Amino acid sequence: MTLIIAGYEIKEDPWSKVWGDMESELGVDGLFAVADSVITVMGSNGVTPILSGLRKIHPVAIKLWKPYFVREDFRDYFEVYLESNCFIAFAGSTLIASHVLNNITEHLSKLQISYQYGPNSDEPGKYIVQMHCQENILKSAQNMTWSTEMFLDRHYDKIITAEYILDIIEYSINKAISSARKYQLTPESIKNMHTEFIAGVHCPATNQHQLYVYRMDKRLVDGMLEVFVKGEKILENKVAVIGMRKQFEDKAQKHFEDALNTKVSPGDALYKFLNKTIDEVSESGSFAIDRPSVYTTFKEGIFKKDIVTRNK
Repeated sequence: MTLIIAGYEIKEDPWSKVWGDMESELGVDGLFAVADSVITVMGSNGVTPILSGLRKIHPVAIKLWKPYFVREDFRDYFEVYLESNCFIAFAGSTLIASHVLNNITEHLSKLQISYQYGPNSDEPGKYIVQMHCQENILKSAQNMTWSTEMFLDRHYDKIITAEYILDIIEYSINKAISSARKYQLTPESIKNMHTEFIAGVHCPATNQHQLYVYRMDKRLVDGMLEVFVKGEKILENKVAVIGMRKQFEDKAQKHFEDALNTKVSPGDALYKFLNKTIDEVSESGSFAIDRPSVYTTFKEGIFKKDIVTRNK
């Protein structure tokens, strides 16, 4: 089992008190995620731990490559125009999560700047970001030359957004799990592969942070069961909980709201809640979740803090 809680780090805006009696305001100051680290299996005696220390919150590099030209001729992608990070947390099958994380990493580390012509000859084209596995006009148009006034760094300002990054994450998850369809999935096999994900992203264009959760679902396509995910945006006044969601989501939300009301760091408060919950579960005779526990903070594409608590 697993318990992962993620949310927006909310802090008092120091500028809100500049005008004296004005009431202080709270603003988003990045994201946080806390997690346990035990791996369990379901045995004859219930949930049984087999390993601990598994990292369930993973940093993922984002690299946007710009095209390289020799005068008017495109050559390849040799230089990174923009580099950042996001994080992916998972609860469920470690095998599914490993495959998904590899797919997300592959796509986000090889993004490319290209060009898209307008739908009509009299309409202007635009610079775009695309995946390395998509057809790229710069590569496919072998004999085409490009003006030396095109593909300048100033053309790429705010070209990549959090929404685009989140779309790539969702695409990558669905691409990774789509191969299961050919094996004629049964309800039991779908239960075994069930995995949920949280994505934390900073937007290079707006400087805002976004948090999404991806929960696995199934549908019938051409008489065969198919699994898929659909991203759900987490609002700034909510927490995302995966793993033991039914048991602890309401409590986690209450601790988040209490932290806001008392102007305490939500990340700090939820990390204390996680460790207390691990102790309570352990005292009940279960090891469904266990230490080491991990507390990660993320701001503007950078991981600010990574705390590990190994003992009570």
